[in-house]
Amino acid sequence: MKGQIQHQVPPVYPPPARQARIQGTVTLDVVIRQDGTIGDISLISGHPMLAPAAIEAVRQWTYKPYTIDGRATEVETQIQVNFSLSGHPAPAADVVSEAPQRDSDCALLIKWTMPEPPDPSGQSTPGRILIRTIVSETGTVVDAVVINGDAVMGQTLVSAVREWNFQPFIKAGKAVPVTTIMTFWPGPHSTQPEENQRSPEMYGTGGGYMAPFRVRVPPGIVLGLLQTQVQPVYPPEAREAGIQGKVLLRARISKTGEVTDLERMSGPTELYAAAATAVRQWRYRPFIFMGEAADIETLIQTNFAPKR
Repeated sequence: MKGQIQHQVPPVYPPPARQARIQGTVTLDVVIRQDGTIGDISLISGHPMLAPAAIEAVRQWTYKPYTIDGRATEVETQIQVNFSLSGHPAPAADVVSEAPQRDSDCALLIKWTMPEPPDPSGQSTPGRILIRTIVSETGTVVDAVVINGDAVMGQTLVSAVREWNFQPFIKAGKAVPVTTIMTFWPGPHSTQPEENQRSPEMYGTGGGYMAPFRVRVPPGIVLGLLQTQVQPVYPPEAREAGIQGKVLLRARISKTGEVTDLERMSGPTELYAAAATAVRQWRYRPFIFMGEAADIETLIQTNFAPKR
């Protein structure tokens, strides 16, 4: 996205940070809207005295609209804002996610609002609810239908789902519609398994592509779920060559809390293998989404710095 930027506001170096001689890089996860303006911004890493200035500057940036198959669409990217005491803040560098250009393997939810939970004082609570959702080429929900479960709570969920946004689903370089089936359990779980429970795939796709459901979760939330963390081993060759820095990884975490896939987003290639080997051993508590453990996607950062 670096070549797509139209208006870039440089960050203002916070005077308290300058006086304290604090410098470094702030990494942000940013959603660029269809019209090229900045949408959601999430802090991935960076000093707390520098992060607000970086966020305030990036909010004012504008880009040329990102198009897929001739249609403008939202796109996610990572932006690094560098603060250096040697002069003005160094130019920011996009760390671009290549996901929109690669074939998708899931319906990835990137923006959502949760519906109101059911009234616990009611006579009964809804059990497992399945909703078949059709997502357009641009990531908006064009249809959502309850295919199993409580009809009343199901319609409440459908109203919320229709406002959600997904990352465009890509096949052969083009954005295409996709169908996914989402499982919810908004009330307390029964201690007894439901009878005649069928797998989501048995309900059909409604035509077109069908893909599993996954949720993108901010790094700060996922960090709170971390149970086991293995520190990466600094490669001797990289240490001797003076190679250091931060490796940013896009991670997929299963419903059981295991890291199932990693992709390098930025950082020295010489450090990636060590970072990935460590992170693959990390374990998390399951991320619960509307009462059900969900497969998720997030960003993980590891740091390599020689000991002094």
